[in-house]
Amino acid sequence: MCVNAGLGSTVNRTLADILLRVLSRELGAWSYVRLIDYGFAPYFSYALSEDGFLGVAYNPGGACSKCFKAGETVFELASLAWLGSAETSLALAAFSTATQAWIHGNPGRVEIPAPPMDQWAPRLGGEALLVGYMRGVGEELGRLGYKVRVVEDNPILRGEAEEKGFKAYPGSYIYLVRPRLIVASGASLLDPRLYFYMKSLGEPHAILLGPTATIHPEAARLLGFTCVGGSYIDPGKTDRALRLLKLGAGYHELRRQGLIDKWIKCF
Repeated sequence: MCVNAGLGSTVNRTLADILLRVLSRELGAWSYVRLIDYGFAPYFSYALSEDGFLGVAYNPGGACSKCFKAGETVFELASLAWLGSAETSLALAAFSTATQAWIHGNPGRVEIPAPPMDQWAPRLGGEALLVGYMRGVGEELGRLGYKVRVVEDNPILRGEAEEKGFKAYPGSYIYLVRPRLIVASGASLLDPRLYFYMKSLGEPHAILLGPTATIHPEAARLLGFTCVGGSYIDPGKTDRALRLLKLGAGYHELRRQGLIDKWIKCF
């Protein structure tokens, strides 16, 4: 599921509350670190902390008027989550800097580099729902024995999913599917529909993946996920990664350049 331009007429603070709770506890050491550069590149929002960690999140486009007075610490920008799609993107990028620092302090806290999906994903059989089309992930789920359905708001990505043989629907169809497994792109966090859908299912097996999924495992758990797989950018590669982001590089280009490592944590 991609991202709607608006988050509805009623402001929901659930995501911000979860991010700030983790910043007050598990990530407390980095909660008030100052961000020396943050903004929007063609494909990602980004935040660079004064201690050298770069966080990124999917950039949905659009105005970010509430960002102008947000402040410059991780905590202040994280408080913008679910006030709008662009605001949420910047909030997640800021939160990602703290998660990157947490991983850097002890890489053994997560499994890095992440092994192939067949070594850690559950084998439940039946139907899997891919929330936000991610190239290659659907095929991996198929090899694990799942029948894969896709919900995605971007019609181009829906078309790509259908070319691969998957049934693909607009994001609003999510409430019609009751899968054994949910695999969601980190970009789906920008839209509250996924959170409320998962709440309606009780306690589903749910995996969060992608560069926008670079959130502390406790935040992922509080959101209802059972695994989270994000991206790690070593601080020694930050300058080059940020330069390429601003020039329009996407995730796959950063991977090709050796600037991103995948990690996974299940709980």
